[in-house]
Amino acid sequence: DIGELAGVVGQMFEKLRGNLMGTDPLGEETLGSYTQLREYAVSMQEGISKFLLKITRQDINDKTRENIGVMLRMVQDFESVAVSCENMAVVQEKALRKKQVFAKEEMEQLEPFTALVRDFLAFVRARLDHALSEEELAQATNFENQVDAVRADLKRMARKRIKAGEDVKTELTFIDLIRHIEKIGDHAYSIAIDLSELR
Repeated sequence: DIGELAGVVGQMFEKLRGNLMGTDPLGEETLGSYTQLREYAVSMQEGISKFLLKITRQDINDKTRENIGVMLRMVQDFESVAVSCENMAVVQEKALRKKQVFAKEEMEQLEPFTALVRDFLAFVRARLDHALSEEELAQATNFENQVDAVRADLKRMARKRIKAGEDVKTELTFIDLIRHIEKIGDHAYSIAIDLSELR
């Protein structure tokens, strides 16, 4: 079930990448599909959490109890990613409505960043069935450091464009999108840490 939830989240983020890069234009129907997927993710998170909490009321050993705590945190993080994806779709739709057009250069800069976070999410999704080794946790830390570094570069470039006279509102929207993408990377790292604590 946690794997299925992770799959829904991965689907949402990939859809979002298509919207941002223009391969899957964003419209009113698309926004509705984000809401449906987010509601499904929330429903799954609630169902899994309820089931896990039910188990804690039984006679279980400390190891199982600790693992349940880890899984509860993981499903919360996956749900938070789903919420962030929907929020990003809303930010993008508002920008389109206000005729805030991102330059081709900006989208080209954003694409590798979204690809990095997509790969990070895929990394943790592929390892949900076991505790992360020290080497795998080091890989996750490397992902996190890369996400932070690229986010800093993108924000710096956006601020430079503002100083150069580009539209302030468009650049602030761009920075908002960067913030949401970084937040998704933070949740992926949090899941990786949780996986390293499984026993």
